[in-house]
Amino acid sequence: MNTLTNIAKHPAKVEQLLAKSEELVQLLGFTTDQLYSDCRIQPLSTIRKAIMYLLRQHEFYTLNQIAAIFNKRNHSTVLHACRSGADLAQIKDDRFLHYIKLLCNGIYKQEQETEQVPHCKACTQRAQVS
Repeated sequence: MNTLTNIAKHPAKVEQLLAKSEELVQLLGFTTDQLYSDCRIQPLSTIRKAIMYLLRQHEFYTLNQIAAIFNKRNHSTVLHACRSGADLAQIKDDRFLHYIKLLCNGIYKQEQETEQVPHCKACTQRAQVS
């Protein structure tokens, strides 16, 4: 994993978060390279916002540290993503909260439970396998 996990409050949790995010994008049919690229496809950008939001809120990463993980040139992209993520969380956007739940499952304590309806292709695939 990335050397920036050494800076985190809980490095093991950050490694789990990044591993879960890579697994999630693969279940959605994308590559891990696309997760860290500038690709603007809706599920990827929402997952990126969720990861950046979690790293900022739970691990207290700086904007520059998060930018380095996602190969961004500066902190402004991360700042925009974190603010957008906070707005999506505040208005209770279903897709964003669903991705947060999937990424946090087993890593961070959930503040609120959401219904168990499959919201994305990854959940549908996981339900078919079970």
